[in-house]
Amino acid sequence: LIRMQYFLPEGHTVLETLGTLNKLRKKISPNTTKDSTDLAAKEHLVNAINCISELISILENKGIESVYELTRFDIRKLIKEESITGSNQVDNYKTKLWSFKWLGKVDTAHGMYTNYQMQYWKKAYFNHKPLVKFDGEPDEKSNWIHVDYITFM
Repeated sequence: LIRMQYFLPEGHTVLETLGTLNKLRKKISPNTTKDSTDLAAKEHLVNAINCISELISILENKGIESVYELTRFDIRKLIKEESITGSNQVDNYKTKLWSFKWLGKVDTAHGMYTNYQMQYWKKAYFNHKPLVKFDGEPDEKSNWIHVDYITFM
């Protein structure tokens, strides 16, 4: 649940988000790309789609109904309901969840950063260039997602 919420823009359902990402994937074809950066962005867009699909399966297997209809707000409510001690709560300003690396420099990862830091940098600094991954995920190509497909706060 915690991971799923970051893929959903405010007010969008899981299904709407998948639809938007699939439209983008079809739009970025080898014939329409400007350079290798576009191809890399498409590859990491596919990583986002795959991650959402895996999370859907996990949530359905755990008995959560109507996963495709969930919004970010619904997911936040479920996180609160599922948390007995409150230990699953994320403090956007203190909890460090993210690493990033630049598209052109994929050998060097930077991290750990909070949702607040990542959202601020996304708006003011990143300029659509980094890849991000969740803390604790192995440094494998399939775990890196283009920053444009994540909503940190």
